[in-house]
Amino acid sequence: MKITQHYTTNYKKQELSRQLRQKSNFRNQQGLGLISIVLFTALVLASVVGITATMAITAKRTTTDQMMVLRAQYAAESGLSVAKLKLGEFEKVVNMAKYPITMTTNELMDHATDFCAARAKKPTKAPAQWTVPELNNGYELCSAKDLGTGNLDGMGRMSVLSNYITTTDMRSIDIEASQSDYWNELFGNTQDASTVLQAGSEGVVKYEIDYNLTPKSVNLLRDEASFRFVFGLGNVVAKGILEDLDGNIIATRKLQIGQSSQEMYIEISKPSFAQYGYFADTRTTPSGSPLHFTDDMFISGRVHINNGTFFHATSRTGGPRFSGKFSSADPSITWNRNATLVNDEIMFLGGSEFNAQRIALPDNNHIQLNKVLATPDADTEAKVCEALGLSTTSATCTGEATGIFYTKGDGVDQPNSTDEFFGGIYVKGDVNSITLSSPDGEDQNIKITHSNGTIAEFYNSGPSWKVKHYTDPNTTSSDPSALGTIGSILANLFAKEAELLGNFNGLIFVDGDIGCENRQNYDEPCNTNVTTGRSIDGLKGDGTDLPDLAEDFMLTITGSGNIVLKDNITYATQPFCEDDVKNIMGVFTPGGNIMFDGPYNKNLIIDGVLMASLEGKGTGSVDPTSYNRGSDPKLIFFGGVVEHTNQGIGQFNSTTGTRIYGYGRSWEFDCRLSNGFAPPFFPTQEEWDKQYKFNGVNNRAVWRLN
Repeated sequence: MKITQHYTTNYKKQELSRQLRQKSNFRNQQGLGLISIVLFTALVLASVVGITATMAITAKRTTTDQMMVLRAQYAAESGLSVAKLKLGEFEKVVNMAKYPITMTTNELMDHATDFCAARAKKPTKAPAQWTVPELNNGYELCSAKDLGTGNLDGMGRMSVLSNYITTTDMRSIDIEASQSDYWNELFGNTQDASTVLQAGSEGVVKYEIDYNLTPKSVNLLRDEASFRFVFGLGNVVAKGILEDLDGNIIATRKLQIGQSSQEMYIEISKPSFAQYGYFADTRTTPSGSPLHFTDDMFISGRVHINNGTFFHATSRTGGPRFSGKFSSADPSITWNRNATLVNDEIMFLGGSEFNAQRIALPDNNHIQLNKVLATPDADTEAKVCEALGLSTTSATCTGEATGIFYTKGDGVDQPNSTDEFFGGIYVKGDVNSITLSSPDGEDQNIKITHSNGTIAEFYNSGPSWKVKHYTDPNTTSSDPSALGTIGSILANLFAKEAELLGNFNGLIFVDGDIGCENRQNYDEPCNTNVTTGRSIDGLKGDGTDLPDLAEDFMLTITGSGNIVLKDNITYATQPFCEDDVKNIMGVFTPGGNIMFDGPYNKNLIIDGVLMASLEGKGTGSVDPTSYNRGSDPKLIFFGGVVEHTNQGIGQFNSTTGTRIYGYGRSWEFDCRLSNGFAPPFFPTQEEWDKQYKFNGVNNRAVWRLN
């Protein structure tokens, strides 16, 4: 009993001790676990705090970097805007240059030398021998040297502009810099170093600009009186820069505008009047009523008005449209009182210039007379007789001489030949008709019917020309005494079918009227002294659908009085701006009107350049207000018109919009004429003119005044 009890008692003690140890171990393990959890939690919290702090620092740094880049971006955008404004300002500066009539081509050669920083040399070959690129873009007189990076003499290089622009001119468009500083800045980018937008405790924000505008070359155009100063224009680049206080660059951004064309140019010339799609000394009727440019007009080619620039526009269409340069000597537009004023850029798609130099029209055709007779000064009757090989004491050259003559010429400026030359066709007295025809489009026929009844037919066979001469349309034989003595110059070829002449210089000069103007009946002759049944009066084609001007034939017809267009005159090849197409006709009178008087109830189609320069004279229909021409006939015209005062071609019923009298119009400019191409010996301006073409800047498809 005692042993057992003792054993039991010991066992209980041991069991109690074991349990106490277990509890103690469990408590120790719980403490260690809690410590571990606490330590782990602290570690996690520390990591979270560290990561959060890092993220905050990184975010702050990224935001700062982004802000710096954004500030550089804004600086670059500011620089790009300034560059565009500066180039746009350059257009205004060029627009101010006025060239005196006394300026010589030698002075322009000096300006070319300045522009290139190299001697400008005259062409070594005539335009007839120029290559196609030279015909299109001009013959290069000099190639410009690099401006360099040193002491840029921008003002000297730009003497073609700076010599003809005043400080007052510059200040009128808010340019306060001296001319020297202005040109140096534009071409040398001297503005870059000082263009600071912002400076403070955080550093400096600025921009740099590279206009990529440099002199490139000076070219001479085919009329040999037009100098083209060519600029190279690359991408306009602006760089925004952020610097710290120590001058270290901490952020940059670069932007650029790509140009649609890599060139722009300024042309200084005494151009042919043929360059104009439309030219008028005054935009009034002969009675003085204003003629408005109206909503339905779209005029291509260059337009110039000396006096009275009247416009009418409605909200429906916003006014007329001009695809070429529009210039006027008037200070501004005179709007019809009921017109809707519109934005200039909507109407003047090719740019506009007001207060432009007035351009005088010629008051004679002495230059053409000298060219047709191959003499420098045929300004008197005696000198005309001498040039024709006639005695000034003969009965045929005392102011009474009439007839059709051809002249030997001097071989200068011949557009229709390459070897032998004779001059042009000279007609003394009124002409009943001049008929042009080219059935095959290659050979040319010119038939002239004089008011005295004689007829001469000039026609080419290959490069050479022949003539038939007669008084009766049904025969080529008659009394040779009718036109005086035969000679090497006087055309009097009776009893001969044809005589070889050589080549033709492209000029017909009529000292008198061509056709007659004030008729009601289409078939009525000009005067009662000539039998009816002869050719219809005036300048015309052959009345067929075949061409009237051969594909390589160039012709100018000038008369001292009225010229009436009697029927269609069409080119063998319609040019469509192709410079290698040479068929062209010019019609010029310094003493009368050019009047349209085609067949009744038919459209009248005329290809050519028309010019009537006498005060109060111009182009128009013989019946703009007198009788109806039938069912809505139109004047379909391809070329250009130059006139002193418009004569009107038709009238409309303002209520119904239907035509009552005369012609409607459908006009298209011959765009070859905008690049120096012109009819032979067509009148040129006495005043120097400027044109310029700036491409691709300010998001304008064509930025120009041309």
